[in-house]
Amino acid sequence: MTDTPLPLHRVRYGRQLIAFQVQYRPRKTLAIHVHPSGRVEAIAPLAAPLDDIKAKIVKRGSWILKQQRHFARLPAPLPERCYRSGEGYRYLGRQYRLKVVAAAQPSVKLLNGRLTVTLPRPQDAERVRTLVMR
Repeated sequence: MTDTPLPLHRVRYGRQLIAFQVQYRPRKTLAIHVHPSGRVEAIAPLAAPLDDIKAKIVKRGSWILKQQRHFARLPAPLPERCYRSGEGYRYLGRQYRLKVVAAAQPSVKLLNGRLTVTLPRPQDAERVRTLVMR
């Protein structure tokens, strides 16, 4: 089964255009979701006509726009951690740069304003993650 993108529908709410996607599922009521990305999704009963869905989106337009504004004010999500030298990490309310160094014994220390991790195989990101989390 291929995942084809859902078609994008639009309705006008005042001066704003609200774009949304519709997923049809076996259910009795219509649900409207505003995702953190700002994407609007309507989960509709299998037999729901598109015009009824559009009317419901318009009726909930104020709430949808409020949610989109709320999510737009939030900081962008942090990128996935790679556990390599140079990444920033917070510890006890302060920001530190990670420095991964090859050494015989694994350890984690705060040295010269850096979070220094030593271990035999510094390319082992999973082991670095384990040490940092401890």
